[in-house]
Amino acid sequence: MVNTIRIKTSVKGRVDSVSAHENGGRTSIGKVTRKGMKRNFDEISKAALVQLLIRAAIIASAFFLPQGFRYLLSMEAGSSVLKLSPETAERISAIASAAVSIALYVFLLIPLRFWARHKIRRVYYRHSSQAKKQRGVYGKWLSTGLLRYLRGLLWGLPFIACMVYFTVMRTILDAPTFNAPIHWLALLLAGNPENGVGNVSLAWGLIGALIVLFGLLFAYGWWRDLPFEYLPVRSIGTSKTLHWSRHILKKHRHEMLGNTCVNFLLSLPAILGFGAVIGMYALDRVNFSLSIEMVMAQVRNLVTQPVPQLVLLELLAVFTILYLPFCIYRKCRNGAMMARCMRSPHFHSDGNSQQKEIEKTAESPTEPKKEEQADIKPESDQDEHAAG
Repeated sequence: MVNTIRIKTSVKGRVDSVSAHENGGRTSIGKVTRKGMKRNFDEISKAALVQLLIRAAIIASAFFLPQGFRYLLSMEAGSSVLKLSPETAERISAIASAAVSIALYVFLLIPLRFWARHKIRRVYYRHSSQAKKQRGVYGKWLSTGLLRYLRGLLWGLPFIACMVYFTVMRTILDAPTFNAPIHWLALLLAGNPENGVGNVSLAWGLIGALIVLFGLLFAYGWWRDLPFEYLPVRSIGTSKTLHWSRHILKKHRHEMLGNTCVNFLLSLPAILGFGAVIGMYALDRVNFSLSIEMVMAQVRNLVTQPVPQLVLLELLAVFTILYLPFCIYRKCRNGAMMARCMRSPHFHSDGNSQQKEIEKTAESPTEPKKEEQADIKPESDQDEHAAG
């Protein structure tokens, strides 16, 4: 039985894909990831830089656009018949800046997330279609990205509702109205509500446990659609992407869970770093010796206050040193993992005729001669340049 070996796609040494087994044993995902990063460091760095710049632009718009809108509104109010109170100008500027940030995130970041994952996937798995030109790539990335976000947000609705209640509603409702559900839960847990004495500490503990549970549910809902961004959306479309994602999750759940555990360990230094900076900042401004209600009130006030510049610089340092390098490696590891899943016999035995036809164009059953490898320019490269 002959192992399937795919061809080299350029003189730079990029490998279209490797055999599922080497010398009778499976190569570790970590080794495959490092090899791909070493051979294609320039392409991976380009994708990471573009994503970083887009995120920086969105964060900058969230921070600086409100000030710009307030300045424009003040000029309009002073030079025309437009009369706005400071509170109204503040609200309009906040809504306008939020709308711009959301538009940048949806119409720029979401499609280009697929572009970046597409670059990473090509390092570990080439995929080509028979079409010479592929049109509507942006539309496919946008629609698939919105579907991926919608499916993830459905799992996160309880967590989002809790966050909205404890942040937005806290500023809208008065204190008695806001605390009414908490007091009702405290009276219910006390077991003797007719006396009007509730267990407030137990109520807050239950609320905290539920928020953690809802957060884990949100994380699972987001994780289960991880294959979306690493599949060849530009060739198969949104519906086929959903079908392939379900198939990969069904057949390779254990491998994906193991890869997720490794990624979590790689993220642990950044989590501890962020937690240390935020914890030291909170300890200086919250008195934890008070009652639960007083502590929660101080925490809510702390969240609504602007963060000092020194704390922002510390968070930026943690992000640059502990998060960013491991983040690039984690995305490449995900790409290598998805490539292994797509090359597995389970994936190829799905019975989808279009899938088999596309996969047939992406691989060669025999190894070409050495003198022919350097001159081979696969159709997938032509398709990539034609599609932009």
